[in-house]
Amino acid sequence: MVVARLREVSHTIADRVLFDRLSLEVAAGESVAVMGPSGTGKTTLLSVLLGLVRPESGLVEVAGRDLSSMGASARARHRAGHVGMVFQFGELLPELSAMENVMLAAMLAGRRRGPSRDDARKLLAALGIEDVGVPAGAMSGGERQRVAIARAVINRPRLVLADEPTGALDAANRDHVAELLHALPRQWSCGVVVVTHDEKVAWGADRVVTFAGGRLAGVS
Repeated sequence: MVVARLREVSHTIADRVLFDRLSLEVAAGESVAVMGPSGTGKTTLLSVLLGLVRPESGLVEVAGRDLSSMGASARARHRAGHVGMVFQFGELLPELSAMENVMLAAMLAGRRRGPSRDDARKLLAALGIEDVGVPAGAMSGGERQRVAIARAVINRPRLVLADEPTGALDAANRDHVAELLHALPRQWSCGVVVVTHDEKVAWGADRVVTFAGGRLAGVS
């Protein structure tokens, strides 16, 4: 099952071509790493999949819906319910605990029968976070990223996106977080797209694609 599809997507910023008829499909159960030099549009690609950037032309479909056919409010609801995001620095609220950060994402999804605190506690424990009451600001970088992963998957999204998720970590935490991310598709039947400059992180994915000339090349 395809959970994200880009077809013939083109987009320019300030007369610079970022996407030139770019196409990509991501299936449930697989992780895809996206590599390429800085400034080629990797982060913009994630913004397009999040529905935050609307390309000039082409199809952008996430969890079975064409994002271009939806208004801003509908895209926001769709994003909250079907897409999880992991940022480079976690982007947790530092004054909130691990549990509170995760449950906030559950509340924002707006589902009547969303995940419970017990669901969040089990998920955090599975990711190695036992003391769920510790404020995020007091955690190590590796712990924050594991909480960020829990926050990204608590609503059982169809698609998980990660933007340089190991860029601020040491080697040991990098390997652990990358392993957790690449295991998500098998555990949660979702698709994962990881943008990274780190070849070691990339080659843990099921597929690696590279930006070149506004298109994706070097697919392996």
